[in-house]
Amino acid sequence: MLSVALLVAACGGSDSTGPGSAPNLAGDWTLSFTATNADHQTTCSATGPLNITQASYAFTGSFNGATGTCEEAGTQVGGTTSGQVTNGHIVGDTASFVLQGCNATGIISGNPDPVQVAGDVTCTYHPQAGGASYPITGTWQMQR
Repeated sequence: MLSVALLVAACGGSDSTGPGSAPNLAGDWTLSFTATNADHQTTCSATGPLNITQASYAFTGSFNGATGTCEEAGTQVGGTTSGQVTNGHIVGDTASFVLQGCNATGIISGNPDPVQVAGDVTCTYHPQAGGASYPITGTWQMQR
């Protein structure tokens, strides 16, 4: 199992303050991300299918069968990973959620039927050999 906690926490806030309905994120996407920590010589990335279930401005989902790798100071580990999307919120044109210890926030492109969401991710990385966890940061996107 890939030991990196994959993607990111809700950035707070309430439901949309504007008129109309939320952008429709429900359905199947391809999610990808890359996050690093230069001080610890760590880079992690993953790509795979993401399915979103949405209720108004809130959403959850599942990330199953993704492939990913992490490299720590020259040692690479990889495999298949999965996880649950929790605390998903849409505020205006911004979506945020938590996935496996990672907090993701991104800008939604296309409304009412988005084709991409992309932004920043911060994860808590748990080293393969044990030791103290540390943050890794980077970018992510999901596309239809």
